[in-house]
Amino acid sequence: MSGRIILRSETLVQGRECGFCTVCCSATKIDAPEFKKPAGILCQHCNGRGCTIHDTRPRVCRDFFCGWWVLPQLDEDWRPDKSGVLILPRTENLPDGYASREGFQLFVLGEDASIRRPGFVELVMGFVASRIAVYLLVAGPPGQAAISEFLNERLAGYVAAPNRSAVLSLLLESYRQMKVEAARVHGGQS
Repeated sequence: MSGRIILRSETLVQGRECGFCTVCCSATKIDAPEFKKPAGILCQHCNGRGCTIHDTRPRVCRDFFCGWWVLPQLDEDWRPDKSGVLILPRTENLPDGYASREGFQLFVLGEDASIRRPGFVELVMGFVASRIAVYLLVAGPPGQAAISEFLNERLAGYVAAPNRSAVLSLLLESYRQMKVEAARVHGGQS
């Protein structure tokens, strides 16, 4: 991956459609003036196959596109309902010194299998090599915030080597520790 990634509608990959994917309708927290929904809880307007108010949905939903929509190197198998990974754009609270003022959060919803899936490690390594801020996210219990870890600094040496197996091991280790932390922070709920 190279160059600056711009997250605007004119950069959407042509031909992509959500289809029956409703991962963003359940996994994400929405806290906008026009609409609020807790993380990990299915939106009241989602029927599990799509939005029942699609034509009149709130602006926050109209303006949202996951990373699958803006990263042309991702194929159809990266659609969140297929991959178990919801790629969320991140534009706030990024560390200084990165190639872009935009980054990505990789919200792992499909356990270890999502991290082991073809291309996951390479995507992370591409972000790190391109100095694009990348974060790993793990869900908390329904209604609770996700746990996040900034990956770039921890993985930089292994990406420079390059050592794919070390990156995979560190990602799996981080993911498992974050799951334990999410349970601990949220009172042992699961």
